[in-house]
Amino acid sequence: MNGYFVQTRDLGVRYDDIEALRGVTLDLAAGGIYGLLGRNGWGKSTLVSTFAALRRPTSGSVLVNGDHPSDLLTGAVVAPQPLPSWPA
Repeated sequence: MNGYFVQTRDLGVRYDDIEALRGVTLDLAAGGIYGLLGRNGWGKSTLVSTFAALRRPTSGSVLVNGDHPSDLLTGAVVAPQPLPSWPA
């Protein structure tokens, strides 16, 4: 353990011909509060899904608490924000 709760190194994720993430490197310290901001389709959900072992990177690495996410507890859930319902 190196003091970081989540670490990524040169993380990449592809969906067929679409590159969702490329070269993401970050260190998130334990106990911190972080926000992930960006427009629709910019890879926010894809990034968090790699932390929860719901999606495997196509390149690079992810460590959560010093371990690969797939080696940790199963049953992680990512709940996307629902689309607002507007009156017709």
